Amino acid sequence: GQDLGTAESGGATFVLRYVQESRFVAEGGYLIVSPRTPHNRIPLPDMALSMSGVSSGKLTQTLDDEIGLHYGAEVDLTAGDELRLTVDTPPQLARHAGYETAFIEMEPITVDGIQ
Repeated sequence: GQDLGTAESGGATFVLRYVQESRFVAEGGYLIVSPRTPHNRIPLPDMALSMSGVSSGKLTQTLDDEIGLHYGAEVDLTAGDELRLTVDTPPQLARHAGYETAFIEMEPITVDGIQ
């Protein structure tokens, strides 16, 4: 797939990729969003993530044997397209020392289209 870069929000790092001709969709492309902790890259599970802009809707949490835990959606991106990703519900990590307030307030992320 095509690397769309990384973004940060609320202390988390979001790795973004776009794949075409994917086994996840019959036609078009598939947006992969992988939110992780910034230092040891642990996936952040059970968040509600939505997109707006050139395409709108919810991203679905998926556990895949090749990609791992990610959030994805069918979307056709072209050069110049822009998507806005919004965390509707923060990740549901076990709240222990160091994570009591982490990842609670997450600003929207803007994704530029493919190059």
